[in-house]
Amino acid sequence: MAVTCTDEGMRRNIAPPGASLSSRALHTIGLPAVAAERCVHAVRAGASCRACVDACPTGAWAATDAAAPRLDAQGCDGCGLCAPACPAGAIAHAHAPVRRMVTGRAVAFAACAQTGLRNGTRDGGHAVQGVLPCLNALELAGLLRLYRGGVRRLVIARDHCATCPTGSGTAVRLDTAVEELNLLLDSRGLPPLVLTRRSPVPWRAQLAFDSRPADGDAPPGEGFVPPARLLPAPAGGHDVPAALWPWVPSIDAGICHGCAACSTVCPTGAIRRRDDPPAFLVAPEDCTGCRLCVDHCGPLGVILERLAPRRQTVVPIPAAPYSPA
Repeated sequence: MAVTCTDEGMRRNIAPPGASLSSRALHTIGLPAVAAERCVHAVRAGASCRACVDACPTGAWAATDAAAPRLDAQGCDGCGLCAPACPAGAIAHAHAPVRRMVTGRAVAFAACAQTGLRNGTRDGGHAVQGVLPCLNALELAGLLRLYRGGVRRLVIARDHCATCPTGSGTAVRLDTAVEELNLLLDSRGLPPLVLTRRSPVPWRAQLAFDSRPADGDAPPGEGFVPPARLLPAPAGGHDVPAALWPWVPSIDAGICHGCAACSTVCPTGAIRRRDDPPAFLVAPEDCTGCRLCVDHCGPLGVILERLAPRRQTVVPIPAAPYSPA
């Protein structure tokens, strides 16, 4: 069975009508939950995004230049790596760390299933939690939600990714996500999220005997929010001009001809058009890196940077169309 990301059949196959995105995740046979209407290919035909295809270690996601990505349900192993790769938040899974309290501090625990650990198995009366098919499925937005919930340390147990058929077949990496998060936090004068690696036995022992349930719940993950909107305020509450953003769009005013294709296709309002006076408003806090603006800019006047400071806020729209020499 193969269905496209923009096909309503994808939604029907994965979960009951009306179910929320997170509760739909892994509803049947480990398939990811897909909100087809969010896929950039549903927003605009001809989008260049193939993030899910590139992240999939089994080749279950596939695409051609002329079509939206398609998921072969029989080939999907439920690893969840397509979810952190999707810039539009169109894919979700149910894999999540468990939050616990250790010496009065909120700590998150997550383990790779290749270690032999299994959710629900009991140790000293305590059920194991936080075991994921692949740790690399933990994405920037999920890490930010943990951080906003008070977590400053993530304790992981993993096997050898280089020999794992899932971990060795994708460019999506938890280590990279943590490094990027800490660059964003450091630019705001905030403490990092510490990544602690343990072997399976001490990981399980600390989870079972040296921690207790966290007070309250983590901030809810329902509804898609651009990851930059989850970033905490800078230390001291002051604006930091040099603060980094996950994605930063900018417009080359020297070649822009004011067609507004970028603002028309942007699904999150990271580039918006203002009429009086005519200008484009640029908001990196709303950018997800979907590249629709780049794909549809005729003169190639839109630039998209990763982990960069804000470049522009207001870009006047030229009165006369750009004419190449």
